Amino acid sequence: YYHLMYHIIIQKAKINIKANWLFENQTVGNRALNDGFWHLMGHPDYFENYVKYIDKIKIQNIKNFMNNYYKKQKLSKAVIFQDEK
Repeated sequence: YYHLMYHIIIQKAKINIKANWLFENQTVGNRALNDGFWHLMGHPDYFENYVKYIDKIKIQNIKNFMNNYYKKQKLSKAVIFQDEK
């Protein structure tokens, strides 16, 4: 059940990310800006292959990312209370 749920959530996230990418790059200016940025970063193919890269992401990739960059020991907790005035 959870595997199916995660799969559906990841698919929805991929659709949103790809839609944002396509809308963001509708203008010539934004397309040039993003293409230029990735050329300067040393990844000239990244702009043209971005959607393909998003499609390749699997659940295990996300788990690996979370395990590498979000460790429980490094997380902070915050509590926000509503002012009772």
